[in-house]
Amino acid sequence: MMRLAYEQSPVEAAWAAFDAARIRLHAMYDFAVEEADTMAGSADRCKLAIEVWRLQKEFEALLAADTGPESAA
Repeated sequence: MMRLAYEQSPVEAAWAAFDAARIRLHAMYDFAVEEADTMAGSADRCKLAIEVWRLQKEFEALLAADTGPESAA
């Protein structure tokens, strides 16, 4: 699901960044699968998996840090 960042909240910004990264990683993974029978292809898929994990942790940190608009008042 694509989310558009129409607000300036940290959560909306995190969703927008996560979705953009997901699309880029999907395209990169599709290319890596074509070379799946090579050592380089396997290494590329491992790098992509690590990047997905890093992005997920970054997203979780942004989500946990958002206290919502009610805390600003």
